[in-house]
Amino acid sequence: MAAAALNFARLSHPDDELFTIAFNDTVRDALGGRSITTDDRGELEAALRTLVPEGRTALYDALADGLDHLSSAAHERRVLVLVSDGGDNASRAKLDEVLTQARGGNVTIYAIGLFDPGAPDTNPGVLKRLTASTGGERFLPQSPAGLIQACERIAQEIRSGYTLGYEPPRRDGAYHRVRVQVVDSGKRFDVRTRPGYFAAGVIGRP
Repeated sequence: MAAAALNFARLSHPDDELFTIAFNDTVRDALGGRSITTDDRGELEAALRTLVPEGRTALYDALADGLDHLSSAAHERRVLVLVSDGGDNASRAKLDEVLTQARGGNVTIYAIGLFDPGAPDTNPGVLKRLTASTGGERFLPQSPAGLIQACERIAQEIRSGYTLGYEPPRRDGAYHRVRVQVVDSGKRFDVRTRPGYFAAGVIGRP
């Protein structure tokens, strides 16, 4: 996993900010509350080496904590990359609460599913729901090489994706569904968007 994450950092934009959240029974910021850039791969590697898979899984609490980190990020485009089997047996937060928080913060979630055949709480459907609801993508690699390729694909998508702006007709603070349609011009398009948006009021206007 460390090699794949470092490859992700190498392929990301040099000015991008990174942070790392570790979770089992509890949630821990592996970088001690600091954000680093993709050039600080030595610090990232040291943090990743401290991660040990043990105990229960507070997945939703970790997602909520990661979304809190992103709320104060310097860049407007915000992405959360989750590596998990989708299981949760230790969180106080609920999945619907996390989804609402992600949508409200305009965060795109990518998920990489790593599964232990003997784990009773494995839930790939949760990974699909997180990504489909936020305009991200779920990857289910079957080998270490596939894991590295998934990280590379995510980094490339973040750097090459387009951001479309939309001015809602009214800012009522409610969630509205939206659909993006691309007219085929003979070229191949990979279109993936979040299914809706929150029409924030003037005070919370992005």
